[in-house]
Amino acid sequence: MRRNIGIFVDNLNVYQWNILKGIFAYAEKNNINLYCVVGKPLNSPFDYEKSANKIYYLISKKDINGLIIFTSALSSHTPNEEIVRFCKLFSEEIPIVSIGLPLEKVPSFSVDNIKGFRELLTHLIEDHGYTKFAFITGPMDNIEARIRYKVFMEVMSKYDIKVPEDHIYYGNFLHEAGKEAIRTFFDERKIRPEIIVSSNDDMALSAIEELKKRNFLIPEDIKITGFDDVEEASFITPPLTTVRQPLFEMGEKAIKTLMEIIEGREVQNIEPLPTKLIIRDSCGCKYSALDRAKVEVKKINLNFGLEKLEKLKEEFIKVANEVPYDLEKDEILNLYENFLKSLKEKAPEPFLNYLQKLLKIKELINPQLGYFQDYISILRRFLIYYIEKEDLIFAENLWHQARVMISDYAERSQGYQKARLEEDFQELTGFGINLISSFDKSSIINSLKENLPNLGIKSFYIIEQEDSQNKKNLLFWSLRR
Repeated sequence: MRRNIGIFVDNLNVYQWNILKGIFAYAEKNNINLYCVVGKPLNSPFDYEKSANKIYYLISKKDINGLIIFTSALSSHTPNEEIVRFCKLFSEEIPIVSIGLPLEKVPSFSVDNIKGFRELLTHLIEDHGYTKFAFITGPMDNIEARIRYKVFMEVMSKYDIKVPEDHIYYGNFLHEAGKEAIRTFFDERKIRPEIIVSSNDDMALSAIEELKKRNFLIPEDIKITGFDDVEEASFITPPLTTVRQPLFEMGEKAIKTLMEIIEGREVQNIEPLPTKLIIRDSCGCKYSALDRAKVEVKKINLNFGLEKLEKLKEEFIKVANEVPYDLEKDEILNLYENFLKSLKEKAPEPFLNYLQKLLKIKELINPQLGYFQDYISILRRFLIYYIEKEDLIFAENLWHQARVMISDYAERSQGYQKARLEEDFQELTGFGINLISSFDKSSIINSLKENLPNLGIKSFYIIEQEDSQNKKNLLFWSLRR
């Protein structure tokens, strides 16, 4: 029997979407129905957001077998005890898991907000010598934002760096806050920091957009960093130095654990997932892709021979772990073995065919494929020391062909995704206009039936709610298969 899992989320920004991808991928593999309920933060000061949150209370154990709540996102205006009470409304009837906030007696998936962020700040101070900081915070009602703010101030104090109050912009984790922070720093407060540290990537990416509009070069004029490592962080120019949260993994683990609870299996203690400093170019480091490809010339041509190279598999796997976007161990191993096979047979097919297959598989999970270039750089850097001279030309040609293949796949995949996003946006805009212009129930239902399949939503439910004056109001939410 297919299980029905509900998801409560306040937004579909890049952070939430990357977690949802992990949930979607697991659900697709395991034939699980997902009810994605998009409301607003709890206790919002805005009346229209309070009205939107009625949708959370329309779901019950009759509809779903378990519930995933994005607690950190929903609690940006909410004290911890209130989010606990909110979760308890559902946990008494159905199993739930929390994403973002650690909650007592609720399996919770959070990240270590301290270690990676401290490493980032230490890198900026010790390796670059920066002292003139500006900081864009998250919403201070949010526990993760408060932790990052506290870490920022502690590290600044440790190094005796003064950060005036006008160098801090209190943001909200949303995209537009990055642009507004730049306007505030430069236009209102007339400050010019060396580096801007943002509490998340979405605000950092927005800040970069605004800085570019003002003709600032990054990192030559202004340095900037983020936190999350969303997909766009590695593809913007310059690539964004950030702290990687395992967002996809967090979503995947959350729904997997929830299914284990539903099926009556025992759940292990859940530790906060680790974060990792990802150094790219926006902080002022030299072009990182070139650095990963660099080879010390004096070490080339140690002439180990293929038999010796085959015994270095495990050593290569350790080196390949430098890449922040992890392939599975067997995938890294197969990449290495197929390269050696091509080298031995003097035929490009074993390596290129396997690489092509791997690109196709990974594209289904994550259409951003540029990280494969890092694996090719590391493979070259690892092997070129030992390949015999007569094989070097063939090996270099093979690496070059691999790079061309990856670039081709990545370019086509990005172009396709962009076209799909534009198409979906146009569909959604037209669809929204049609909905708000109609007050007839049958017209609304027909519009939903006609348009939702174009957005990849294969089935939906209409919920009709009576208010205190016995007036009927239509609310709807959708079921993705």
